[in-house]
Amino acid sequence: MISGQWQFQPTVDISKAVAAELQSSGLFKEAFLAERPTDGDLTLQITINSLHYESKTFSYCISVAGPLLWFFLPAGTVDNDISLAFELKDRSGKMIWSGESKRDFESGGFWIYSVPSDFRYDNLLKEILMQDVLPALEKLPAQS
Repeated sequence: MISGQWQFQPTVDISKAVAAELQSSGLFKEAFLAERPTDGDLTLQITINSLHYESKTFSYCISVAGPLLWFFLPAGTVDNDISLAFELKDRSGKMIWSGESKRDFESGGFWIYSVPSDFRYDNLLKEILMQDVLPALEKLPAQS
């Protein structure tokens, strides 16, 4: 509706963002995206449980004149949600930590002069990492 077509590859983009955030957090000596098994000490597997996007534009059933009402009434709504599951395993495959997180954004009705971004997955992922994943990983005992 608002931003047009996205160049979004969820499995790749989310994985790259998580690896970059883990690397910058300093919790690990090195964090990187691997598409196949590596010799790393730990592996964080991410499962996308759901990604939901919904956007509505209101025409108020008066065809081409509908946009005139946007100056007085809401122009539409935007909803995004993301649900992810995480599993941290050691080299032998033993589960060290697991967790699930979900975040959503609902704009409610928005006005033509304050149109929100309709792509919020980056912000929602950042919230999940900062509020759920990194604090949980910081509490884990150091791995030998």
